[in-house]
Amino acid sequence: EGEHDDGGSRRKGKAKAQKKNQTNRKKERSVLLIVDELDVLVTRSQSVLYNLFEWPHSTGAAQPLRVVGIANTMDLPER
Repeated sequence: EGEHDDGGSRRKGKAKAQKKNQTNRKKERSVLLIVDELDVLVTRSQSVLYNLFEWPHSTGAAQPLRVVGIANTMDLPER
């Protein structure tokens, strides 16, 4: 009988954890900024790129900002 109670407790605990995860997912919405042709933004000082990727760390917004950059070149870091 004790084994049965333990199984019931585990199921309740698992259901409670799943509900909490679903609630947390709703709260953790974020804004996704996708920048294509990133290689076009390369400048001598690279200030545009630095500012673009520092932006998520400098905002005090309620929703986190995620930045994804897409470049059509393999040598972007060397430019």
